[in-house]
Amino acid sequence: WGHACSPLVDGKRLIVQVGGDKALLVALDLETGKEAWRSLDGPPGYSSPVIHGDELIYFSPRYIAGLSRASGEERWRIPFEGITYDVAISDLVVADGVALASNYWSGSKAVRLGKKPEVAWEGKQLSLLMCTPLTHGKHVYALDRFKGLKCVEAATGK
Repeated sequence: WGHACSPLVDGKRLIVQVGGDKALLVALDLETGKEAWRSLDGPPGYSSPVIHGDELIYFSPRYIAGLSRASGEERWRIPFEGITYDVAISDLVVADGVALASNYWSGSKAVRLGKKPEVAWEGKQLSLLMCTPLTHGKHVYALDRFKGLKCVEAATGK
C-alpha cells in the first residue's frame, strides 16, 4: 500500500513521515536540510502529525504517541489495535483537551491529554476512513462509516 503523509512545518523544522527503525518521523532543518531528530518505530501509515502545545501527536497504524517538538523524544504511547493494512488514514484531531484518532475497522480511540495521557473512551461510536474530522468547541464532526455525517462529544464519545 505504500504510505503518504503531509509534511508539517514546525518553526524552523520540517517534519516528515519516513518509516523504518527509529525513523517513523524525521525532523529536518528548513534552512540546511540536515536531520534535526528522528523518532518512533513501526510501519508508516497516512496520517499527518499535529501540533498540540509543546508536543507533536502522531497516529500510527499501531499506536498514538506524543513527542517533544524540540527533540523528538517520545513522551507517551497508547496502543491502537485493529487497523487493517496499516491504513491509519484520517488525521488525528484535538478538541476539548482530547486527541481523537479513528479508523474504518475498530473505530475510535480518544486520549485525554495532560501530564499522564489516558484513554477517555474507545469504540465504534465513530469509524472513519479517509476524511479528517472537523472540530468546534467540545465537538467533533465527521463522516462515519455507518451513519454518515455525525457529531460526537470529544471527551465522552456521546
